[in-house]
Amino acid sequence: MGQFRPCPRAGAGLSGDEDAAHAFQTCSRSTPIDPIGYKRINQRTGKEVARENIVRGFEYEKGRSVVLSDEEIQAATPEST
Repeated sequence: MGQFRPCPRAGAGLSGDEDAAHAFQTCSRSTPIDPIGYKRINQRTGKEVARENIVRGFEYEKGRSVVLSDEEIQAATPEST
């Protein structure tokens, strides 16, 4: 096992983000104090997409998709037994 080095989370310890200080983060192996971020990229255009413009959908035919609401997805999810 390697030596423990903290990987700070952006905004950790700030008001309203108390639990963030105890969350695991993804960090760079070569520089463990540098957290890794992820961009949401449109695969067709290569442009970044803002979080508020992201929806969930289902491709029912090659190139044809339908957007689903959270309620529709939940209703389609079978109950576990």
